[in-house]
Formats: sequence, structure tokens, C-alpha cells
Amino acid sequence: MTLTERETAPVVEEECSGNGALACLHQGYGGDFVLIPEPFGPTLLAGQVGVLWFKLGVRGKPVHVQAASTGINAIEKLQRLTPWLQDLEAELNERHRQGPYQAIDHPFNLNIGTISGGNWPSSVPAFAEMEGRIGFPPGMTKPVYLTHYQRTAISRATTLTSVKRCNASMHALFK
Repeated sequence: MTLTERETAPVVEEECSGNGALACLHQGYGGDFVLIPEPFGPTLLAGQVGVLWFKLGVRGKPVHVQAASTGINAIEKLQRLTPWLQDLEAELNERHRQGPYQAIDHPFNLNIGTISGGNWPSSVPAFAEMEGRIGFPPGMTKPVYLTHYQRTAISRATTLTSVKRCNASMHALFK
């Protein structure tokens, strides 16, 4: 391509998979750079925040509400994982900001987008899950971040006695 030739390939779906960009590559198109017009407004940065989408599921012990104290409420168990995710987000923002991201107040964000669980108001919930996403810094590869995430998840799960059982399912989810 000469300096007078320019091609653009606007794509959709960069948020959760990059399938638009991947489709361009599969068609033989390439490029020297990419412009992502969000989330930092009219700012040029050499690198973009990575994103890990996750689904965490936990199991409880279902019983009728009359015997609630003998069961294990999966929704309550799941809620105990939220502070761990918030700690992970804080660590990323405190320890891993580099370059232009030091000037951005909070570049790596956690969002828990969905929570579901239980199947009847008069039963202690047997299962609960949350889905969300957490950003991580440029230069930190997905495998490195995933290893850190899994190690931290397992450590946190084992500190919460009633959450121990979700340990293996969280680990398997991120392989």
C-alpha cells in the first residue's frame, strides 16, 4: 500500500470477541494500526485494555425454607465472591498501570452484568451464577492474566469454607 492509498475496515463486535477484526484477517486484510474510539474519548494510546469475560457458578444445598438452617444458600455463597473480584480490580488499578494508563483514574474495571440463581421463593437455592467482565492492562497477556485470576480465585475460594466446592468448577471454566 502506498502513502496515497488508505483503506478502512470498520468492524463490529470488538467488545467480546473481536470477530469483526478476525473476519477481516481471514479475508486477507491487514493493517498497521487500529482505532478504538472508546472508552477513553479523543485520546491516542499505544495499547488497549484487555478484557476477560467470566462466569462464576456455585452450588448450595437445597432444602425447603422451613429447614433453611440445614441448607446452604448458593446465592449468599456467590455474594461472598464479589469482594474478592473487587480486590482483584483494585490490585490491577494500583499495581499494574503503566504508561498513559497512569493518568487515567481507573482504567481496569470490573462489571458484574448478570446474576441468577434459585428456582423457587420457598426453597434454599441450589445453584447461583454471575457473569461479568474485568479489564486488564496492555502488555499483560490473556494466559498470564488467566493464570493470575485462577490462582487468586482458588485462594479466595478456599478461604471461604462454604465456597470450597466451587473451586474446581471455577478452575475448569477458565481452562
